[in-house]
Amino acid sequence: MYSMSKKQMSQYLHDYAILCDLVIHNPKVPAITLFSTYMVNHNRLDDNTYEYYQRMIRTYLSYTYLKKFSIIEDYLLNRDDFLNNDDLKGLRNGIIELDCSNDISDKKIIQLIRNGFNHNDSPDFDRFRMSVNARRYEVEFKDLRTTKEKNNNAPVKYFRIKFSDKYLSDLYWLIQGNAKNVLIASYDIPDDFDYNSDDLRNELSRIIINR
Repeated sequence: MYSMSKKQMSQYLHDYAILCDLVIHNPKVPAITLFSTYMVNHNRLDDNTYEYYQRMIRTYLSYTYLKKFSIIEDYLLNRDDFLNNDDLKGLRNGIIELDCSNDISDKKIIQLIRNGFNHNDSPDFDRFRMSVNARRYEVEFKDLRTTKEKNNNAPVKYFRIKFSDKYLSDLYWLIQGNAKNVLIASYDIPDDFDYNSDDLRNELSRIIINR
């Protein structure tokens, strides 16, 4: 899989954030027009294409969906054990490729997908990779051994999985649908909340999280 670099991913997310700000301040102008104007004004003519525009949006959607998936996984598998392997029947259906050095549980696969995305901080190795078109993902760990296992010279435990955006969506709803508990979040946002405030931190402090 030919994947984008962390720098490219960050650039797409940055461009999307800039575009959202432009849309807020220019609500009557089409987003694609604002995007084109932004690229021209910053002398990025090679990026001023509809293909780049689509990749930028897909990268943002992928990133936010992975964050949403991470929240559900963290709540249902890490914080409280509300899922068991029997609930995850069919989890491996749709995986493009799975390569690991030992018999791994379905719950562990979910946790490693989440960890690879959220802890992709190694300077010389990408645990999480996204394809250039932002439709496929790859998570890889070179060695899952604990410190104790390494000290005891246990065999290396590697893990690699490839999956599509559709599989990620199916996995999310599999977890959500079989949960023994329900994750509910609600917010109380003041009617006079100022989204364009120069002191957004103060505005955000006025939001009350009920649950």
